[in-house]
Amino acid sequence: MASLEKALPIIQTSILQFFGFLPHHPIGIWPSLNFRQKVYSILSTAAVAILICGTFGSSCLQSAFFLYGLVHPNSVGVYEQHKGLLVVMERLPSFSINTRSLLILSVFLFKRNAFSFLLTEASTLIELVFSEKQSRQRLRRKLKLVSLAFLYGTFAFHVVWQYASWADFMSGATNVNLTSTNALAPLPLPIRTWHFLIIDCFFNILPFCLSQQVYVCGILSALVVSHCLQVFAGEIRNEAAMYKNFKKDHDATKAMAGTGDRLQRWERIHYQTLQLVKSVNTFFGLIFLITYGFDLLTMLGYTAKIVSDDAQTAFMYAFAVGSVAVFGVYTTVFPFPLVMAHEKCERLADELNHLDFFMKEHASSSVEPTDKHSYQLAANLRHFEASCRNQVCLFSGMKLIHFSRAFLLKTWTFVFSFMLLAREVLHKEDLLQSLISTAITNRTEYSDCVYLIHKRSADSGAS
Repeated sequence: MASLEKALPIIQTSILQFFGFLPHHPIGIWPSLNFRQKVYSILSTAAVAILICGTFGSSCLQSAFFLYGLVHPNSVGVYEQHKGLLVVMERLPSFSINTRSLLILSVFLFKRNAFSFLLTEASTLIELVFSEKQSRQRLRRKLKLVSLAFLYGTFAFHVVWQYASWADFMSGATNVNLTSTNALAPLPLPIRTWHFLIIDCFFNILPFCLSQQVYVCGILSALVVSHCLQVFAGEIRNEAAMYKNFKKDHDATKAMAGTGDRLQRWERIHYQTLQLVKSVNTFFGLIFLITYGFDLLTMLGYTAKIVSDDAQTAFMYAFAVGSVAVFGVYTTVFPFPLVMAHEKCERLADELNHLDFFMKEHASSSVEPTDKHSYQLAANLRHFEASCRNQVCLFSGMKLIHFSRAFLLKTWTFVFSFMLLAREVLHKEDLLQSLISTAITNRTEYSDCVYLIHKRSADSGAS
């Protein structure tokens, strides 16, 4: 535990180690551990096994709910037939939330031995960028505070949301209370509601919060990249400002020699940054894809509930709107450090271009002749600028989604477009159903009138 916190001081590693998702000791030192350490390792392994199995069972239960609703869309409540697809989508959130937790924790558990190497690479980049020990300590303290904010925020956020979800469920189910045994209806599994809520705490809320900590680890790794790139770009700007402020008669030979040394250091920083981004994409790529995909499904599920007007009370409607906002934050606000790192890396080439411009400007106005070293420095600088322009830090989810500002905005565009399209289709189908009902009513009335006329004619002829 201490070694991981020393590599990168984020609280999430301690939480994941406590629940057994990260190893407490390096691989291969089991024989040298004392009795207490062995017992602690065995207990943590048992805890993670129980948690994964319980989460799998909860996910299977929610999958059964979803599949039952797919086959019998009118099984819960009274819904119009043409709302069948929306009813199925309304059942997506519980299924997607449980499955998201199970998949993220399983993937992280499978890859956990490689996590220490990723933290080591992040620590190496910090030491390369921040040469002063005080600056490194200041960044580590900042990372620790941010990780604490994410930890408390994600737990509190989800617990409050889950409480509102329970309240929404209890207000919508008129025949369900804490002591009733039909909490899983229409599935034929009798269980008391308060028993189900306890199980839900351990195998739904806790796994989701832990999966959020896994997700936050990837976000904090991108935050390290973002901070390092910010300092990196600041050094290049200071170098350009130095040449900009040089007078015409100033001999810049020593300054150029220093720029050459710093250029070599900048190339090492850029290479290490790209290596860290590659490691983050390799380790967290599938986790990013799962998180984004299932959170988007959850947003669409609650959007379907808003559109179908099945919220029976103001609280249920507010909960559906709030759920879209909450999972929208998870989908588009939480990954913003990934976007920041990408944008800061893109600006590096522009900063180097400014530096090259001021160096050329000083060389052209200087009375000193330009030597071979200056030409070589200019060529190396242009080569490094081209490298920064072509090789940028881009975080992705298995190369299927790439996190950028435009991509996050398109997510909200897609959700609102789905809402408007579904509402329009539903409105037209309601109108069609109304026209059909009116036509059937008019046809029935017309048939009754014809029958009465024929009857009166028959009665008149008989008389």
